[in-house]
Amino acid sequence: MVTVSIAVVVALGSLALIWRTVTTNAKVLLGTNAQITFTPLAYKPSFGPNGQLVRVPAGEFVPFESRHERYMKIAEVVTTLASASLVFVPSSRLRVYPHSCSFALVLLGFSVLYCILFMALLTYFYEGFLYDPNTYTVTKYGLVHALGFGGLFCFALAYISLAVRVGWAAIYAATIP
Repeated sequence: MVTVSIAVVVALGSLALIWRTVTTNAKVLLGTNAQITFTPLAYKPSFGPNGQLVRVPAGEFVPFESRHERYMKIAEVVTTLASASLVFVPSSRLRVYPHSCSFALVLLGFSVLYCILFMALLTYFYEGFLYDPNTYTVTKYGLVHALGFGGLFCFALAYISLAVRVGWAAIYAATIP
């Protein structure tokens, strides 16, 4: 039970830490009541008066649809891999070692949850932004980033944990006469 509790604390703590960090940094860089946008202005390279390379606004907005599809595809892949792992890891030979994969299984569950929430909220916030650009706030921006990167973090930490456990199991099995 301790292992499961630690995994829950790690998963929720990573979400909270990423959310707070991204939100705080955005408020510092852009201001407390800054308007966040899905479609920023495009910039083109140009040469300044001293010959240095500068970025000049092109006057066009960068569409979000291509990035939205890419983000959805990444979250789908992570969700698929984590879900498959939730099914196959408990039926593997690791189950003979008590508590060997409970930490990783809880993190994989949080990874699936975070990625699904990321996909749902990113789409929901973008649809709201299309109708009213003022609805996408710094807090929502931070939440979307926290869910996306939190899902990736939980997934990576779960697989690192599984790799370490498999290594220990292999060493332990090799030392038994």
